[in-house]
Amino acid sequence: MERQLVIHTGPHKTATTYIQDALRDNTAVLENNQIGMGMKPVSHSQHRIFSKKMNDKRDKYWLKKLKRLSNFQQIILSSESFSNNILGPGNIDFLQKIALKLGRELNLIYFVRDQADLINSQYCHGIRRFYRSNDFNDFLQEIFKRDSNYIERGYNLDAKFSALFQRSDLALTFIPLVRSHDPFLSMAKHLKWPNNLALNLDSSALTNSQPGSKGIWLSRVAYDVCQELERPVETLNNRGNVIRKIALSNQWTKKRFYGFNDSSYNQVREFYSESNNNFSQAIWGQNWEDMVSCKQKQQEIYQGPSTDIEHKTMLKHLLKAFKKMGWKHTSEQRNDIKKAFDMRVSALREDSI
Repeated sequence: MERQLVIHTGPHKTATTYIQDALRDNTAVLENNQIGMGMKPVSHSQHRIFSKKMNDKRDKYWLKKLKRLSNFQQIILSSESFSNNILGPGNIDFLQKIALKLGRELNLIYFVRDQADLINSQYCHGIRRFYRSNDFNDFLQEIFKRDSNYIERGYNLDAKFSALFQRSDLALTFIPLVRSHDPFLSMAKHLKWPNNLALNLDSSALTNSQPGSKGIWLSRVAYDVCQELERPVETLNNRGNVIRKIALSNQWTKKRFYGFNDSSYNQVREFYSESNNNFSQAIWGQNWEDMVSCKQKQQEIYQGPSTDIEHKTMLKHLLKAFKKMGWKHTSEQRNDIKKAFDMRVSALREDSI
């Protein structure tokens, strides 16, 4: 195990929370084996301050916080914020300077997920957290438009990282996210951690928090009702989990949302094909499909209630969700919500025809 400053960059929706939970739950075991945590407890919210200080080029903060770990072989930092910021102007050089001052090699860990899975997952995440309510196909076209040109947050991995491939002053560790492999154990293997570590891992935590196709539909409707009634979504508490809990209690999660049909899935495959294969050959010396899980699934999109009873039930769930989020509506507001709900259900049904 080499002396390294390890930056786990995510990115978002690549089992990052699971990995951070595993680092937190196994901190004592890891530290007993010369693997130190940059800040405890390990979490995105804790470690993103390092990303912010990286953008500001605040090396004094980094060196002060990491000084206590000078005797460890590896120092681990983990935050999705690094994924968005690490390619910013001068940031790689800044991290390299920090690593040299700490007397160790810089190693960037990046988990790679097939774009179709990633797009579907990020769409659901945005809908569930009330960031937007757009249609999946509209969201997909926005991604294509964005990735037609290189940007640091895009999914064109070859264009994104090719400038780093020739650098000999750092280690780049790209790990494919494969369904049959525990991502934490994959990272441990790449970092050459001892094989006999008594790790405490909760594989059930790998299950995505998606609320299913009905939950995605209800979240879209809830967002649009707020927009119609000029209720700022920022005033709603815990909006990312309330509808998910309703979904769990009603077993909606068994029918997971999947927005791609065969045509749009093939469009994604073709759009990223050249970039993916260039990247995969440069990093792993193999074809993309041989390294990354690529699988088309059956499209699953809830089109809305088909009976009066179902319509009333979904409205009941919406009103319950708003109350759980802190919107204690009056009788008059309740009627306004019902009218806005009815209008949105009709609009979504027409869009699906």
